[in-house]
Amino acid sequence: MIRLTEASGFISLSGSEAAIRIACLAAAYGQAPFLQLYTDTESANRLALMDGVAFFHAPAGVTADWRAFLCMLPEIAVLRTDADTGIAVGRLWGQAAQTGMTMRYIGHSTESTAQSGLVMPEKLYTLLRGCFSDLPPFASWYVDVSHRVRHGLCHIATLTEQGKPVSCAMTLAETPAQVLLGAVCTEPAYRGRGLAQRCLLSLLQQFPAHECYLSPASESLQAYYARLGFVPAGTWAIIHRR
Repeated sequence: MIRLTEASGFISLSGSEAAIRIACLAAAYGQAPFLQLYTDTESANRLALMDGVAFFHAPAGVTADWRAFLCMLPEIAVLRTDADTGIAVGRLWGQAAQTGMTMRYIGHSTESTAQSGLVMPEKLYTLLRGCFSDLPPFASWYVDVSHRVRHGLCHIATLTEQGKPVSCAMTLAETPAQVLLGAVCTEPAYRGRGLAQRCLLSLLQQFPAHECYLSPASESLQAYYARLGFVPAGTWAIIHRR
């Protein structure tokens, strides 16, 4: 049976990209009314839903109960999970799932000179908006990022030129043992100088005892991160319902 549950049972989740995201949401927002956490009493599947975006950790796969649940919950507009589960859910919704590889860092980071901390949020958002087409609206993005920064669950590394960030990387989710890195980007005019690598290494240095993951969006990025010391460590998928 699938039911709403308390955040305390989710904070220690691990085993997939979605699990790290769910654990961080549970730690950051707890019993906030806008965060819905669902548990399956018959399997280890877990799902978190906030602002229309769901993260689904599904080691048991898409069982009959979950098929019905995912079809009947209209609040889910976007779902993030592993590749096999994403393909199965995509078939249910009649949508193609975008899939890719999750990678884990096993290299040895060297010293970086990127700055840490939250720069002017409007400027950082503008940089990210130029690199990623699927960012949420600024208000939603800012509320979430600033909240997680205040609670020590989001770290940002940037490099600036003339007072504006031109390259950055940040943690998308953090748990006591694992970190999901992302938002790695550089303004086009500054690419080819290794700036994004410096930002990424700056973050890695802050989590020497953590397992650090990221989820490249393309095979060319997989090759890039492999050269930096990342190895395959699972899969990810995203499905847009409509």
